[in-house]
Amino acid sequence: DCKLICNDQTEVEAYSAITLNYMAEGARIDVSESEFDIKDDSSVASCAPVDGSVLIDGTTENVKYPVAYVKYGEYLYTYFTLESAIDDATDKDVIVLLKDLCYSDNPITIVKGKVINLNLNGHIISGAFANEGVSALIKNSGTLNITGEGRIVSLAQHPDTDWYPEGFPTYATNTIANSGALAIGEGVTIENQTIKGGASYAIDNYAGASLVMNGGHLIAKDIALRMNTASATSENSVIINDGIIEGRRAIWVHLAGSDSKVAPTVALDINGGKFYNLDKEQPAVYVYSYGNSYANTKIDISGGEFFGDVQFGGGYKGDTETVTITGGTFNGYLGRWLADDSWEDISKPTGTA
Repeated sequence: DCKLICNDQTEVEAYSAITLNYMAEGARIDVSESEFDIKDDSSVASCAPVDGSVLIDGTTENVKYPVAYVKYGEYLYTYFTLESAIDDATDKDVIVLLKDLCYSDNPITIVKGKVINLNLNGHIISGAFANEGVSALIKNSGTLNITGEGRIVSLAQHPDTDWYPEGFPTYATNTIANSGALAIGEGVTIENQTIKGGASYAIDNYAGASLVMNGGHLIAKDIALRMNTASATSENSVIINDGIIEGRRAIWVHLAGSDSKVAPTVALDINGGKFYNLDKEQPAVYVYSYGNSYANTKIDISGGEFFGDVQFGGGYKGDTETVTITGGTFNGYLGRWLADDSWEDISKPTGTA
């Protein structure tokens, strides 16, 4: 709670209104003569743009609270939807959240060519999806840089957990579906709370997409990070410098095609971070091809700590990935599946596998 008292000095600039941003649900403003008495009776932060009310001399006036602001020079411009802030923002602007947001349909979309710098500012963006089909809380085809303390979390009520007759779920339910350039900063948590057994990822990184993780936390009940590609011409790139990744598997490199004449272009560079397999029957990092060649798959590990197995060479056995290991701490097995399904142990984190 706080009180704002307007003085009667004459040599001050006149304003037609006083704007008080970020009022939680349950808060109120009592106005009497020159005093604004702000009462916050809320117990939790509101989860969606909430219309509130202001009591002015006994009369209730409806108000709507902004969800984000952008600083333009010396001025702050507030927005009542995140989408309008995204539409207006340039590559030099930073969108700062002012409250928690919830979505149930129509994902947040960053179009190709758009650059968005998003500061979560201690808040949560959440999505709960009831449809039976593809869902994603954020679809990024542009450039998205996420910073600040906060969480982005999704839950799909109807994931595809039927692995037959196709041998794989027919649709994915993601928190972030990335087809562009994505960067995650320290303090950012990306979470997928959908039940395991389907195709539900905190980040699903597609052909032609890049992800740079400089900190933060990826977590999922299923797989936290999937690199999904069947393209030989559009590189799927992930660079992990720091942060925590945990799920049934932490990372899955997934060559999705069945044609051995096609060699998808994949580059995974792990320089730091911690990687956990929450299902101890699964590896922490797993590389698997449904039939595509591994000729253009390059994995470089120079650091990080792995609290589960790191396995290469799953599926297709016509050739192997290029794996370079010059550092890292491995608390599980480290090796590659061979053509006869035997296991090649790479016991020392030095040299090229």
